Amino acid sequence: MNFKDALKFIPIMAIRILHTADWHLGKVFEGMQFDLIDEQRRILNKIKEIASNEDVHLVIVSGDVFDSYVPSNAARKAFFDVVVELTDDGRRPVIVIAGNHDSPEGLTAANAALSRHGVVVFGTPVDPLPDFELETKRYRLFRKGRFVQLEFSDSDESLCLQALPYASETRLREALESEGQADRAVEYAQRLRLLLCHKPPFASDRYVIAAHLYMGGGEEVGSERRLMLGTSYHVPVDYLPSDVDYVALGHLHKSQAIAPNVHYSGSIFPLSIFDAEKDPMKSVLLVALEDRVSVERIPVLEEGRVVVMRPESISEALSQAEKLANSLVFMEFFGVIPKPTQIEQLRRAYRRNLLGIRFVFEPEKSRMDVAELRKLEPVEIFKRYYRLQHGVQPSSELVKLFVEILDEVGMS
Repeated sequence: MNFKDALKFIPIMAIRILHTADWHLGKVFEGMQFDLIDEQRRILNKIKEIASNEDVHLVIVSGDVFDSYVPSNAARKAFFDVVVELTDDGRRPVIVIAGNHDSPEGLTAANAALSRHGVVVFGTPVDPLPDFELETKRYRLFRKGRFVQLEFSDSDESLCLQALPYASETRLREALESEGQADRAVEYAQRLRLLLCHKPPFASDRYVIAAHLYMGGGEEVGSERRLMLGTSYHVPVDYLPSDVDYVALGHLHKSQAIAPNVHYSGSIFPLSIFDAEKDPMKSVLLVALEDRVSVERIPVLEEGRVVVMRPESISEALSQAEKLANSLVFMEFFGVIPKPTQIEQLRRAYRRNLLGIRFVFEPEKSRMDVAELRKLEPVEIFKRYYRLQHGVQPSSELVKLFVEILDEVGMS
């Protein structure tokens, strides 16, 4: 049965969307050199199970697919494998937008191959990609500019999606110039508003926006990279078009609702000790476009997988290692000044499941006398500061980079 034949037997079914974001594939935790890719693959497999079990019509990935502009080969393979597998051989399309951590060119490099599977990737608001059509037994997809129109064989409603990848000041200006609106706004948020309110080229029953930005009222957890300095990049929620049914946001790592139909899905793994405490139940969002849009959080990280511990001593932390052998651990000490050998003891005891160690010192214990500091070379001051912040000595490569910077500014 092809798509046209299936339309004859359309049941009344709500369009269901799986909304996820901020995968940060290839993340390596500083200090511990913990590569998260194996854990991320496990979570991506869980996301595939959810998409299949819930039989969603569409998957949206709202940016920050990778943790850096130049992801590892393992991270790239994990991304390409999962987005193709999420389509389930034509069962659903996958829409991906770039975030501020992603290289737009790198993310869209395989667009031609991915689009044949129903994966549509948007790198910038002005991607020079040709219009595109795809038809499977379950859906029909039309892509025009930043917009995608979808019709489904098991729903009597159509859907239009606007994709708004992360837009730097330069890219935002280019996008508005291409639409003849460059002089109509000065502030960043006002410029974004012009894009968000752009009239879709398709008439549809449902309207969804996928965007990677900072929506005013959102709560940060400390592991996000600032989009830019100041508050001019905060986009007020009332800048969104009034006819939008759902806004699938990426950038903030805590899952949260800005409005009943405006949500951040949050990251799929806690990327800092603060993230682990403020949003321990990492999840994806299941969105049903019914008379009233419903949003359900579905966990992707089991309880107890990530643990935050605050032992009173190094010996206490060592005594808990066996008990926490199946957990990934963030550790924080107050008023404990470690020896380098003790840090190595912790790393050996926790067998590579230590995500990070943070030392917090009382002012009188952490402050160094000015006269003492003046006796030290800048490199030694840097090493001491780094050890106090991260609990480990800086790598030789990092020290070398610091020396090169000193040379450039004439302080060596």
